[in-house]
Amino acid sequence: GGGTLLDIGIYNLTVSRMALPGVPLRGFEVQALKNEQGVDLQLQAMLDFGNGRMSQFVCGWFADGPNEFLILGERGHIVVHGGFWQATRATLHAAGQAPQTVDAPFRINGFEYEIEETMRCVRAGLAESPILPLAESLAVVELMDAMRARIGVVPALETPGNGEAAPISALRLSSVTPARHSSSGLRLMMVS
Repeated sequence: GGGTLLDIGIYNLTVSRMALPGVPLRGFEVQALKNEQGVDLQLQAMLDFGNGRMSQFVCGWFADGPNEFLILGERGHIVVHGGFWQATRATLHAAGQAPQTVDAPFRINGFEYEIEETMRCVRAGLAESPILPLAESLAVVELMDAMRARIGVVPALETPGNGEAAPISALRLSSVTPARHSSSGLRLMMVS
């Protein structure tokens, strides 16, 4: 199995980096609880972005938590409410002021924004979205590779005798080529 880091920890890493855009990661600490097969069942991490900027998270399959994302600062904090990876509500708690809550419900189910951005990029002839560029996606994958190595998780494909494979970050990048409209009106793309 992929473990909690690859399954749900990717959301924690991505949101942590989005909260500090352009700030390079200086280091990290990570610990994991693994099963007999070496799969990480629960993981806790601390990301160090320097100058006192840190992100801490715990992810796992067997605990029931609030799934909130907190941004703590000197003059207050922001709560991105439960199910932060699909949140529709955030609250700003500024020191000495009444909390301010923003509600932004999905128009459909939340995937419409990814679909619309993909369509916009294809129409504009862009190979990637400036909202989440390929370099950022690769940085998250490389961080997950480093964290997996630190906790001693070796994916099945990387185990001797299970075929030849490379870490996720070393895989050849796919290319997306616009194709034609289908009879249903959907824009088809070829991915290789």
